[in-house]
Amino acid sequence: SELHNRIHQLKTKDLANQERSFHVNLDPNANPVVRIAHEIADETCFLCLDEFQILDIADAYILSQLFRILFARGVILITTSNRKPLELYENGLNRSY
Repeated sequence: SELHNRIHQLKTKDLANQERSFHVNLDPNANPVVRIAHEIADETCFLCLDEFQILDIADAYILSQLFRILFARGVILITTSNRKPLELYENGLNRSY
């Protein structure tokens, strides 16, 4: 996906700048997802996702960080689906939430 590619490019650039092959930086501002979310918010005012589906818990975590910042920056999210709202995430974990 474009998000994964942007994360990889940013991490590769950061490592090259630090002349390292591995680096852990706990500074929240160094988080590539945070930085990319701000870039996306600078580039657009709304996103439209058609038939959006998340199957991987790591992707869900990345997207939660991304959307938190995008929404805080005022980006509007539009989604479409061929399923009724009550059928979304059918038989999923923690469905009662």
